[in-house]
Amino acid sequence: MVDVPVLVSRVRAIITNPKETFLEHMQPAPPWSVVAREHVLPLLIATGLLASILILAFPPIDPTMGAVAPDLGTVAIVFLVRLAVSLLGLVALTVVVGVLAVLFDGQPRFNNAFTLVALAMTPVYLAEGIGPLPVIGPILAFGGLIYAMVLLYQGIPLALHVPDNKRVFHFILSLATMFVLMLVLVAAAFPFAVSPTTGLPAS
Repeated sequence: MVDVPVLVSRVRAIITNPKETFLEHMQPAPPWSVVAREHVLPLLIATGLLASILILAFPPIDPTMGAVAPDLGTVAIVFLVRLAVSLLGLVALTVVVGVLAVLFDGQPRFNNAFTLVALAMTPVYLAEGIGPLPVIGPILAFGGLIYAMVLLYQGIPLALHVPDNKRVFHFILSLATMFVLMLVLVAAAFPFAVSPTTGLPAS
């Protein structure tokens, strides 16, 4: 069972005091399954439910149809897709930063890499929860992404022991690799994509 006060405290700590939070969770890093069960999944579910409520409260704007109130089925699909994509992205980034650590004299420990990415992505998960808010939602989502990248950069030497003089190269190559993987995934999924507002094929 998830300890909600501990989860809230951890989320607050990684936002306000990241270095100490990374160190606390790397000595040693818990098994990845524990991090997924006690941090990632409850956070994604909570913010996903919040985003679902906001989607219903603030219907998305379709360029041709105006505000289109999605039905509960569509909102549920968006919730499940976001959950799946977030988990897939988490695992992919974990593998990338862990494998590339070898090239830069780091230590590719999966539990450390998973914990690093899970904690670093916390601002993204939080921001996605309020992403449907008009105007301010997308701004906060972008800010969450930027701060997540800052946290990832700060945590690389603490989690993977990449030397400071190689951290920048490891970080840039990790992001570049994820960008290429994302392009491939989008290209593969686009023919099957549907609009979250109309349920019609996006193409």
